[in-house]
Amino acid sequence: MKFNNSKSKEFTLVELIVVIAIIGILSAILIPSVTGYLTKAKKSNDIQMASEMTKEIQWYCIDNNINQNNLYGTDIKTMMLLRGYDLVPSNSGWTYVYNINKKKVEVKDFTKGGKVVVSSIPSNPIDPTNIENGYYIIGKGKSQVEYIVNRLSNLSSVNEYLSLLNDSKLADYIDFISVFNPVNTLYISNTSVMTKAVNVSKIVSSDKTVHIPEISQSITFESTLKLPETIRSVDKSWEGKSIALGMNIVDIGTVNIIPLSFEDDKPNFELGDNFNNSVLQSISVEYVDVSLKRDGNNHIVGVVAKTGQELSSYDDSNYQVNLFRLQDDYNSNIVESVTVVLTQRIIVSYFNEKSLFAYGVLNSITEETTCSLPVYMTLVSMIKS
Repeated sequence: MKFNNSKSKEFTLVELIVVIAIIGILSAILIPSVTGYLTKAKKSNDIQMASEMTKEIQWYCIDNNINQNNLYGTDIKTMMLLRGYDLVPSNSGWTYVYNINKKKVEVKDFTKGGKVVVSSIPSNPIDPTNIENGYYIIGKGKSQVEYIVNRLSNLSSVNEYLSLLNDSKLADYIDFISVFNPVNTLYISNTSVMTKAVNVSKIVSSDKTVHIPEISQSITFESTLKLPETIRSVDKSWEGKSIALGMNIVDIGTVNIIPLSFEDDKPNFELGDNFNNSVLQSISVEYVDVSLKRDGNNHIVGVVAKTGQELSSYDDSNYQVNLFRLQDDYNSNIVESVTVVLTQRIIVSYFNEKSLFAYGVLNSITEETTCSLPVYMTLVSMIKS
């Protein structure tokens, strides 16, 4: 006779509930602890990085004969970026700042008492990084404060500024943003300058700027204003301007030449020793002219009607008369598009920490495109103004 003494292997509902409850309790205890340890480890690493950056700033100043007491926040950012630091904190709850009084890089916590509030914003900030009293915000993290600082520090057009000024999400910082209006501020990068000012009271240099290029505008500077310390050279067009006194004046015609050519519809240039000796390289494209396409007899061609056919009635050599006829025909819904010729200039520049030292230009590169007549007139206004 056989007896079946085996018991069921299945868990009862009560046992399952108990196991789930135990797992939940352990998770509630362990997950916050593990998360907390990871956060502390990340912050500790960023604090160590801040200490290294403080030493790097001191060495940069020694190498380039810079007085550390005179540094702007944009100087600090440029120094660190040129020396290979990306300035991105490992957590969005804090960022890198430069303590102006202590002359050191620190990690500032946005989630505690260190959060930037409107009442702590200086009434007359030195530059866009000086968004809190006593500090330069140099981090490139994801907080709203870092977003404002980095946008303002790297503006290239009035439209970009207006977009920032009119952003409703940044309403608490409108007064701060307004301080750096292009009507009183000169924005500079290694390859361009942007301002609507006649008398400049603020200067903002973009990341990694060590040289100021040619300036054609007639502007004056407030007597107390100075260039950022990391700007070590200026184009010859700045010679004689009070703010550029003592700066290294660069004549483009005397720097090392970068051989450029145009092959397979794209620029080609050799890297070589000049490239190897540079810490920063820049390639910029400038549109220097725009015109309606013409044939060998200077007649406008490439005008397309609403029907899709090319119109050939604009064969008079008087450009202005033809333009008026085009405008009338476009307004009368006869003309669909025109063919325009854009002329470009490509500029390649190499920089070290002290100056622009190699330069190359490729002129008269043309391309054709089609657009509406209003777009063409806008291009004319933008390029030829």
